[in-house]
Amino acid sequence: MTDQTWYAFRIARSGPAGKKFGDELMPAEDWAARMMRQLGYQAFTPIEHRTQRRRGKRKGVIARSYPMIPGYLFVGFSGPVNWFDVFSLPWIVGVVGWGDRPRPIPAQGVLHLQTQSDANIPHAQSVITRKSFQIGDAVLIEDGPFTGFESKIQDIRGENATLLVELFGKSTLQDFDLAMLKAA
Repeated sequence: MTDQTWYAFRIARSGPAGKKFGDELMPAEDWAARMMRQLGYQAFTPIEHRTQRRRGKRKGVIARSYPMIPGYLFVGFSGPVNWFDVFSLPWIVGVVGWGDRPRPIPAQGVLHLQTQSDANIPHAQSVITRKSFQIGDAVLIEDGPFTGFESKIQDIRGENATLLVELFGKSTLQDFDLAMLKAA
């Protein structure tokens, strides 16, 4: 990675379902990364995992993967970049830069994104925080009479979390709806 010069490209995200690669349907970011790798470039899109509630007959929680930075693709070049060739690709819309010049992304920034990618993102950095709590996580109560209290999750059952809160000078276990909590 040290001999690579990295750039962030904005890509076309047509249609809600993404792009087809053979029989596989995938987000536009994944599709563009795969196409760039086929052209011989090193490419990736950082991914985060979130949980989502299912409603209706098939209730439950399912895990989904989403682009951490929707609409952007990171591409590494090992030599000089032929900008004409890159911008002739139909899925490339733009490149991150200042003024009229593309600017490389620092190697340590790309390395940080690569290590964060494909991991469970800490709650405070994730868009949907309240749906991916675990026992032992520090949370802040956002609603109800305990608004502003901070505690750790002792247990999770369905849509409720049990927290240890101080009430009248005594620590008490209390159940809270997950929707009332956010990562501390």
